[in-house]
Amino acid sequence: MKKLSIIKNKFSSSNNSKSFGKVLTVCLLIGIITVFGFIIYYLTTPEEGFIVFAVLNEEEELGNYPTKALVDENLTFYLYMENHLGYDLKFRIKYGACNNDTWIDPTTLGCSNTTLAHTTGNYTIHSSHKWGPMPVNVSFSEAGNDQMVLFEIWKIFSDEHEEFLFVENGFFLRINLNITTT
Repeated sequence: MKKLSIIKNKFSSSNNSKSFGKVLTVCLLIGIITVFGFIIYYLTTPEEGFIVFAVLNEEEELGNYPTKALVDENLTFYLYMENHLGYDLKFRIKYGACNNDTWIDPTTLGCSNTTLAHTTGNYTIHSSHKWGPMPVNVSFSEAGNDQMVLFEIWKIFSDEHEEFLFVENGFFLRINLNITTT
């Protein structure tokens, strides 16, 4: 009988509730510290920035680009950008008419078999600001199917150094056209 009463005392309800209270307190503290850690991480870790780069048609809208043009016909496009990088971006845009032998080559940081004939001036977009729409004209000197107008963003680091943003995010756009003589 004595053994039974000792066992009852060891597992009495007051001891169990004290132990349960301690375990519950420790669990709640761990939970609060974990949530607080996630909040601090979220507040101190900046979101990854991005750029919006768009080529607009003659009506300054996305889409409905021309699919056919004549040799030497002037085609007008509008360039538009938004900077969501979290810092000011100094850039220029290179663009031009390319033939169907042109291909995008990530190993050479740009286009192979072509030189883009036009370059915009140097511009700076402040963080959380927009640039454009800016009109640009392109024409083709030869007829052919699957020709393209190609636009590339180049980040300017200094007067001597610029870098094609293809490495980071693939900042180029192209519009395919069929060019005819009549």
